[in-house]
Amino acid sequence: MPCTVAASTSDTIRVWSLEVLGATPNTAATHKPYSRRTSSALLHRDPIQQSSETNTPATVTTTAVATADTISDAIGSVSCVSWDASGSTFIACGQGSSNMRQYDSHGTFIQDLGGTGALANIVAARQMGHDSTTLFVADNGQRQVRRWDLARRQYMGVCQTHENDISCMAVSARRKQVVTATASGGEIAVFNAGYNTRSDLRSATHRALTCVDIARGHQALVAVGSDDGLVQLFDSARLDSSPTKTFSHVHAAPIRGICFGMDDTAVISAGLDSRIVVTDTRAYAPRSVRGKSSA
Repeated sequence: MPCTVAASTSDTIRVWSLEVLGATPNTAATHKPYSRRTSSALLHRDPIQQSSETNTPATVTTTAVATADTISDAIGSVSCVSWDASGSTFIACGQGSSNMRQYDSHGTFIQDLGGTGALANIVAARQMGHDSTTLFVADNGQRQVRRWDLARRQYMGVCQTHENDISCMAVSARRKQVVTATASGGEIAVFNAGYNTRSDLRSATHRALTCVDIARGHQALVAVGSDDGLVQLFDSARLDSSPTKTFSHVHAAPIRGICFGMDDTAVISAGLDSRIVVTDTRAYAPRSVRGKSSA
């Protein structure tokens, strides 16, 4: 099962091809297979399954495919990477005269998407749609989320503005939603790209919100992780903006990554306490702890 990973340092982007060898479904295990994402790499959402009934991790072979150009002269500092829906290209964002550059899956430079002086500090970027023609960019220069039309290679306008620095962003092509959260103040904003409307969710904590994800299924669920180890679950379709469930002390350190499981009944979080926690969203406590986190 081949996967592709793009990771970046301040001036270099590297692309790897990963293949899980001998991975078979684990019918005896009580936990469903899951995929994992961290802040340093964006991985295709293919499940990584356990290879045996004894929960022995599958063997992963990593092969460096290519190293992209050193781009410090163009971008200055790479802050995030965004894959398209097909996994054939990705966009690197940062600072400098050209804020965004496009590469193919082998790390070969394709084009500059054009610089804009209005974007001084891009912190997150996500592509939306089956053809990935829309790019949402979160920038802390003006604490705004802007929409970029990749076909026209131009910005289409501001989606939402925050009072505090934006820390994370998630998009859902199914629900046409963009969710952003902030490093302070507990701001969580939900932008509907179909109706150009915004709604706000009320966080249960004012600590830094560090990661967010949107459910893949039909439910309008949003999961948010924070610096105090709290996991919050929201239903963005409800009139009540407060969390539907909160899971306290999921981690003993700040959470650095969060995502829904394949059927949206579990939330997987990774924290600086070196743990990956699987939380059953139907219960009121974390269900299990598995492995260690490198987030």
